[in-house]
Amino acid sequence: MQFQLPHLSRRVIIIGSLCLALIGVLGLAGTGNQGTLLWSAAHDLPIGAKIHQSDLTAIRVTFGSSERSYLKNLENISGEVAVRFIGKGELLPKAAIAHSTLPSTNRDLSLGIQLSDLPSDLAAGDLVDIYLVPRDPHAQSEKISSGLLVEKVDDRGRNLGGSINILLSLKESEVIFVTDAISLGRLVVVRHGK
Repeated sequence: MQFQLPHLSRRVIIIGSLCLALIGVLGLAGTGNQGTLLWSAAHDLPIGAKIHQSDLTAIRVTFGSSERSYLKNLENISGEVAVRFIGKGELLPKAAIAHSTLPSTNRDLSLGIQLSDLPSDLAAGDLVDIYLVPRDPHAQSEKISSGLLVEKVDDRGRNLGGSINILLSLKESEVIFVTDAISLGRLVVVRHGK
């Protein structure tokens, strides 16, 4: 019995040490995989879009020091403005968001444009120009508005032919020119040149 006690004590110490080491490893693995909660876009955010809580989704991410470039979900960014297009599911970079203290003078205008009168790959975030092709065969086509932001494209119309509804952001002073042009002829949307 006297010879077995030291042998048994060593076994208890070895098994106890292994258990503690296993618990420590599991604890480290659990904390290492937690990551950081960062803001992600719940849907496409075009340039100039005012950000609301419903536009955001929190995603747990682990990729080291690069996380500092993105907005954490603890940061309240409601009311901030997107300064570049942010795609659905994209993490929100700090550089893509700016504080806006001025009320927006832009207005949203929905237009139905014939499928053949706009770029086939037009998408939210694109900048476009609008041209008027008059009904009068003796009148010349003219550019009526330039550098408008496409906020939304209703793609359901692409499969049906006909027209596609697009939502544009334009200055309040331009709204009257575009709406008046509708009665004068056909509107053609062209991607804005740089």
